[in-house]
Amino acid sequence: MTPTEPTKVFISYSHDSQAHADEAFALANRLRADGIDCSIDQYEESPPEGWPQWMERQIRESQFVLVVCSEFYLNKLHGKVEAGQGLGVKWEGKLVYQHLYDEAANSKFIPVLLANGKPEHVPMPLKGATYYHPAQQADFDRLYARLRGVPLKQKPALGELKPLPPRERKTNPGLFITGFIDIPLWDKAKWKGASYICDANQPPILGLLFRNKEAAIQIFAQWYVRIGRADDYEEMRISIVEGDVRGEAPGYTVYISANTDNILDRAEDLGLNVANEHVMILGRMLRMNPTPESKNLEMFKQAVQRFGSFKLCPAINETEGVRLLPYSLLKKEIHFRHVSEITSSDDMDYAVLKKTDPDGKKRSP
Repeated sequence: MTPTEPTKVFISYSHDSQAHADEAFALANRLRADGIDCSIDQYEESPPEGWPQWMERQIRESQFVLVVCSEFYLNKLHGKVEAGQGLGVKWEGKLVYQHLYDEAANSKFIPVLLANGKPEHVPMPLKGATYYHPAQQADFDRLYARLRGVPLKQKPALGELKPLPPRERKTNPGLFITGFIDIPLWDKAKWKGASYICDANQPPILGLLFRNKEAAIQIFAQWYVRIGRADDYEEMRISIVEGDVRGEAPGYTVYISANTDNILDRAEDLGLNVANEHVMILGRMLRMNPTPESKNLEMFKQAVQRFGSFKLCPAINETEGVRLLPYSLLKKEIHFRHVSEITSSDDMDYAVLKKTDPDGKKRSP
């Protein structure tokens, strides 16, 4: 349709009664009087190509089809009227359904309700479309504007973005300064071990065994507030360092601390002004002394490599065995290391080597 061509519209309706047909005819006349090229079967006596092809052509060539919805129209579509009645509606209805099926969207068919029409008479494929009561002047004006492609209310031009007030820069974000270890709470929780649960169908679990259930739950509750159920920025750093440490029994050390760079990255994304020199990382470590034949850690390492992630959970010992508490933190990074790799005081796991000799004096590694 070029700008000079009128909008072509077809009215599909059912011959419920003479009054209903007259109302549909009056709508067509009113639209034509207002410059809309509207067609209806009452303008034709007997089209040369026959009614079925004529109806198909009208639907195909029209920019819009006004579907006059009534109880009889709907029942005929559903095959609930006597045989031989409303053959035109049945044919037009099939054409409407086919067009909607082919296009997978509706910009052509517009539900219209005349005197005997109700919203519940709108066929299912058209229920998501706006319907109109053209007998009401306001609705006719809305329908006419839609057929013309000119909305009644014009959208104003997009203005320029106004400057936002400066975002407040916070300078005392305590959570970012203290890392993940609340010392009094950890002292109360009494961390005493680590357990590993591996399943072929899901990421493995690293369980932190505590003596105090309530304090253990509170530790993870604080972590939930801090980073949620997944450590997306990998702010928490977990190392498992194998190898002999002077003054310690054979085994390995589980060390929980924090990734300073990742903490600062998240703080920056959140608009927090945290200077690097103001970040103090607190950590907690535990020496594990498994039997030489234990394969638990090795199985856990293999499972982490296979899934690319693991869950960190609080756990307690009960008579029946280890019980996981209803908290879990999803992580993708864990550092499996050997003490021989730690050769500098700048190493993030250097604290693992700073142990106390049997005489009680602190020593350097």
